[in-house]
Amino acid sequence: IIKNGIIFKLELCISGWKNSSRGYAAFYLTIPRQSGFNKNIKNKNISSSPPLVARYTVSIKNGSGSPSDDDINKISSIRDDFHLGVGFPNFCSSDKLIKSQEMNKYKQLRLDLNIEIFKTESRVKSIENVIYHQYLQKFKMNQNK
Repeated sequence: IIKNGIIFKLELCISGWKNSSRGYAAFYLTIPRQSGFNKNIKNKNISSSPPLVARYTVSIKNGSGSPSDDDINKISSIRDDFHLGVGFPNFCSSDKLIKSQEMNKYKQLRLDLNIEIFKTESRVKSIENVIYHQYLQKFKMNQNK
């Protein structure tokens, strides 16, 4: 999935996944490292991004189109410097996945994913930069060396 030029890797693992209880499906979201996964993408709109934090909501609807107690909604967050999947090892029972698929008029599982991206800015880095430039000016150092 690509959102705002940032690649997110989505994993929905069926029952039997090593970190899930028997009969449950797992859901994980990852921001892949730039060196491997993203390097193979040739789209010029995808670039390495500044540090970010993202909050995401993953939902599986009951298939009827209207909100229901059978809907599954989970919220989590992820950072770009955390390269393991963040999510839910016991997201929902496998039966709920099958029921949701069967209730959908097209007989397909409908998974909704909403990602909110928050860019971050380090106060320490900007202060370090100011101090560094003051040092260069005070000691008349040439920055181009």
